Amino acid sequence: MIIDERIAQDGSIERIHLDVVDDRIVMTGPAGERSPVRLEVILTVIRRYGRPLDDSIPVPETGIEIGPGIELRSLKYRALVDAAARDYAVLCVEDRPPLAVMSTTFTGALRHLVKKDTQS
Repeated sequence: MIIDERIAQDGSIERIHLDVVDDRIVMTGPAGERSPVRLEVILTVIRRYGRPLDDSIPVPETGIEIGPGIELRSLKYRALVDAAARDYAVLCVEDRPPLAVMSTTFTGALRHLVKKDTQS
């Protein structure tokens, strides 16, 4: 699942993916570098920066299962005040309201914590 994409200085598109491989969560950077991501790190970031998704916004149907009863979904949403749609990561946990966080915020915090996690 693409969690962030941006235009690099050379004009190419850089994408960051989050996937589940062999029951492990893996983040793949724009150069193909792969880093393991602990579920606790994802939950910490979304609980810190996420907000409940407004009831009027439809929850995306599909995503990736990152834990038992826990899915991460991608949402592209354009509010009336926005010139363009924005990308959001949406955490869906059974029996709880979905939490949404802007993808750039989610990815930045996640990359920082994953880097810190691998250095320790």
